[in-house]
Amino acid sequence: MPAGIVSRRFHEGFVDVLARVAKLIHAKTALQNICLSGGSFQNVFLLEHLKRRLEAEGLKVFTHSEVPCGDGGLSLGQALVAAHWSRQE
Repeated sequence: MPAGIVSRRFHEGFVDVLARVAKLIHAKTALQNICLSGGSFQNVFLLEHLKRRLEAEGLKVFTHSEVPCGDGGLSLGQALVAAHWSRQE
């Protein structure tokens, strides 16, 4: 099978898994906002297809614009989560 077909199927499957997880989280928590960042979302196919799918489910999607989508953005996200949890305690 051509590598392009294998690659597209893999990426479509990854989008499907991520969309299903987001839908499950939404069902359990009623959270509407989804943030997509990190190195995986340097991949335009993943970013555009997942964003479109989540928005079709009625979720509000946020993507990087002023923060890099690679390690810098991921580190910022981890710092924000840690700050949130430290306030909870």
